Amino acid sequence: MNMKYFTKIPNEIFDSNPVSIAARFLYCILLRRCQNSGQCYPSQATLGKYMNLSTRYIRTLLNELIQFKLVRKVRTGFNRSNTYFVTDSPMFDGQSYSSHSGITVPIHTGVTVPSKNTHRTRNYKKQIRGMKKQLATRLEMEKK
Repeated sequence: MNMKYFTKIPNEIFDSNPVSIAARFLYCILLRRCQNSGQCYPSQATLGKYMNLSTRYIRTLLNELIQFKLVRKVRTGFNRSNTYFVTDSPMFDGQSYSSHSGITVPIHTGVTVPSKNTHRTRNYKKQIRGMKKQLATRLEMEKK
């Protein structure tokens, strides 16, 4: 069977994982562009036009994919498209990730993640710092 017009997408992308929906879609687009080689060269403007998003948001999504080691970026030079290497078998370590605060929250410790409307309060940064300190102390206590 000729698989010319299909893209093989790992099931881990569709399962519940820490990557946002928009970043998952961008990952699928990069997989489609890479085909069998594992590397592709789309510009951020091209990806933005394809997804109907701004180039700034595309950069944010790419950084999210890089953070979770789904994509590796190699800069090719000024005014040239970067080279993206896409991993075809993502692995997640069974932890819950808070995309809101940007920290890893172990599932079993009971650390609460603030609701999505906390950015409206004045003390948002203090709350996040407090959560990070709370998490760090709990992790230190677990290590002992």
